[in-house]
Amino acid sequence: MLLESGVIRKPGAIATFELTEGKLALTMTDGKVTGFTASGKGRWPTATGTGSSTARRS
Repeated sequence: MLLESGVIRKPGAIATFELTEGKLALTMTDGKVTGFTASGKGRWPTATGTGSSTARRS
């Protein structure tokens, strides 16, 4: 199951990403959410221009 995907654009570069795994933990104080920590794993399947060094090579 794909959790998230997106496209990042800037002048001279385009990259796509896929987030495939993630965790989120809420920090609670007095029964209210006061913060969070998050982590995840993903990949950069395509990239062009100056972003091409981030793309996954097969």
